[in-house]
Amino acid sequence: MTDPHLLTLKAAIARHRRERASRNVRFPETVRRDALAYARERKVAGASLLHIASELGLAMSTVERWLQLDPKRKLHPVSVQRAELTVASKPALVLHGPGGVRVEGLDPESVAAILRGLA
Repeated sequence: MTDPHLLTLKAAIARHRRERASRNVRFPETVRRDALAYARERKVAGASLLHIASELGLAMSTVERWLQLDPKRKLHPVSVQRAELTVASKPALVLHGPGGVRVEGLDPESVAAILRGLA
């Protein structure tokens, strides 16, 4: 048994497609809203986008785009917090030694101590 609401919606989409064929016209907001409501219900029921698009007589990319732009799509709250950095108050230096030795995060006193030890 076919859903009468689906038949009405499908007829509205088909009528708009005929009108749209001669000029670039968007779907009326009421048709788009009803199609979105139908697509959401069918998606919750487990129908694939391809099947939903087929039922509505639309391209799958159209249904997918409408669902992505759907204002009822749930957004997830996020919070941004300032992280406390544990950076030394002195500038961090990098010491490049012979043979590719590299020591990072040094303060000037540590660099001097290493260089004195190598002398």
